[in-house]
Amino acid sequence: MKKIFVLFLFLLPSLAFSASSKIIATVEGMSCASCATAIEQQIRKLPDIDTVKISLSKSQVIIASKRDSSPKIPDIQKAIETAGYKVKTIISAE
Repeated sequence: MKKIFVLFLFLLPSLAFSASSKIIATVEGMSCASCATAIEQQIRKLPDIDTVKISLSKSQVIIASKRDSSPKIPDIQKAIETAGYKVKTIISAE
């Protein structure tokens, strides 16, 4: 029984992440760790943000919301622009 419980606790975060909604933004001009940090700080100011993952090699920001909520695309775009960067594309990938 303990093994099943431990397995459940191990899988729980991944289940919660998969149930959340995701938004993927391609950002122009994001080329270094400082760029990524500036963008992440602005996005984390928005309500209901769960995780922010940044891929410098793809110039992408992947935002996952908390369960039962969804960040608004215009709010995310504005946060990225407030950090000083231009959004090339932004999509909802649920």
